[in-house]
Amino acid sequence: MKKMYLCILLLVVCSINNTAQISPYSRPAMSTYTPLSPSEIMMPAMIMRQRHDAMAKNINDITMYINGLKSQTTDAKFISAMDVFLSRLRSIYNSLETRGVNAVSESSITQIYNDVQAEINNYNRRITDPEGYRRAQEAEFQRIQSQRIEEERRIQALKDEEQARERALIARIESYNYYVELAYQALNKNKRGSFLSYSDKALSYGLYGGELYYDRGIVYRDLGEIRLAREELINAQKYGYPISNRRIKKILKH
Repeated sequence: MKKMYLCILLLVVCSINNTAQISPYSRPAMSTYTPLSPSEIMMPAMIMRQRHDAMAKNINDITMYINGLKSQTTDAKFISAMDVFLSRLRSIYNSLETRGVNAVSESSITQIYNDVQAEINNYNRRITDPEGYRRAQEAEFQRIQSQRIEEERRIQALKDEEQARERALIARIESYNYYVELAYQALNKNKRGSFLSYSDKALSYGLYGGELYYDRGIVYRDLGEIRLAREELINAQKYGYPISNRRIKKILKH
C-alpha cells in the first residue's frame, strides 16, 4: 500500500513539474536602445562647421587674389570691376556668418572667381589690342541693343494681341446684346419665329445665357417641337438657369 501511495505521489510531482515548464521561446523579444556616442552626436555639427570653414577660406583666398590684382594696375575700369566683385564676396560672407552655410551657394563663390577671370581677359585684350577690344565691345553693345529691341517688340506684340482680343470680346458682347434685345422685342409681339431667328444670331457670337435658352425652350414647346424644346431647356440648366430635371419634364408635358 505504501508503494502504491509512493507511485501516485511521484506521478503527481512529475505532472506538476511538466506543466510548470515554460519554453524560453515563448518570452517576447525585448528591444534594446544603444545611445549615440559623443562623436556621432557631434558629427552633423562638425560637417556643417567644415563646410563653413571651407567656404570662408575660399572667400578669403579670392579676396586676397583680387586685392593682389588691383595692386598691379592703375586702370580705373579694371579696379572698379574688381571692387564690384569684392562687394559681392562681402555680401556672401555676411550671409554665411549670419544665416549659415545653407543660405550660401558654393557655386556663387565659384561664379565670382570665373567673372574675375573673364574681366582679366577683357583687361588684357583691352591693353594689348585696344582696337580689337573696342570692336568687340561695340559688337557686344549692338547685340544687347538688338536683344532689348526684340524683347520690346515681343512685349508690344503681346500687348497688341491682348488688346485685340479685348476689342473682339467687347464687339461680340455688344452684338450679342443687340440681337438678344431684338429677340425679346419680337417675343413681346408674339413673333416666335423672329425671336428664334434673332436669338440664333445672338448665340452665334459664342456667348450663352441660361434665361435665353429657357425662353427658347418654352417657344419650341409651344410650337410643338418637343425634342428641340428639351435640348434648349437642358442648355438653360447647363448655363446656370435654375431649373431641375423634374421641372423640365413637367414643362414638356404641359
